[in-house]
Amino acid sequence: MQKGPLRAIARVIFWRFRRGSWQYDIMCGVILLFIFLTPRSVFDGSFFSETDEREVTQDSEKEAVEEKSVDSETLIERVEEAEAQLNVSD
Repeated sequence: MQKGPLRAIARVIFWRFRRGSWQYDIMCGVILLFIFLTPRSVFDGSFFSETDEREVTQDSEKEAVEEKSVDSETLIERVEEAEAQLNVSD
């Protein structure tokens, strides 16, 4: 790629436009368009279809079960360590 397109992309990403320039005005306009034209359903979670919601819920439930099993294993190890310490001190 040439330096021109890369430089333009970097200026957009790092917002290197001075206030009052036409580039600054266009960027502000794009941001305002995004804010006002994006449907609320995108932000409140109702944008997903029911099948997507079920998949997301199932995935989060699986993760929660996996976290609990890890926690219970850790708990068992700690109990065994505590029992070993009690047996040593007796």
